[in-house]
Amino acid sequence: MIRSLYKSGYRIERPAFTNEAGIEKKTYSEVTTISGRMRPLTGNEILANDKLGLKTTDRFYCDIVDIKEEDRIIDLNSGKIFEVKHPKNPMGMNHHLEVDCEFNRDFEVTLFVTASGDLFELASGDLLAVKS
Repeated sequence: MIRSLYKSGYRIERPAFTNEAGIEKKTYSEVTTISGRMRPLTGNEILANDKLGLKTTDRFYCDIVDIKEEDRIIDLNSGKIFEVKHPKNPMGMNHHLEVDCEFNRDFEVTLFVTASGDLFELASGDLLAVKS
């Protein structure tokens, strides 16, 4: 029944860390694009998570997929980015996931061309692609 409330257009991204000249860089790569449902948490849910040391604002419902705490969810319909804080499989039934998240920021894509003619694509400050 919960699947009837899902809408398409959510992308799960996973961070990768590299160290270049002593500077740690974080980039994201797509894990999957799925359907799901994002809703704001109630005040009681926010307080319960706060007692566990989790700062959360929203809950995402989706089918069973590979989601980890360091991932992020991008709502491609609204352009919002949510940081995954606590993915749960209710009662271990493998029916669906409930992923508590924190709203991070709106998703922005910026394109720019360097003097050498290379095209860079930035998404909310993260380098997505270099196109020559």
